[in-house]
Amino acid sequence: MGEFALADTPSKFKEFDEWIRRRVGMIEWKQWKTPKTRKLIGLGVPVAKA
Repeated sequence: MGEFALADTPSKFKEFDEWIRRRVGMIEWKQWKTPKTRKLIGLGVPVAKA
């Protein structure tokens, strides 16, 4: 019975995926806030390239 029972794995992968997306967003936000990036944006460099 234990071998054929449904695993709870999909919910764990979903939680892990949510955590990774939050962390990547936080890292991007921190990089965007650096003085170097703000200076480039002020000089007219597009945000995607800064």
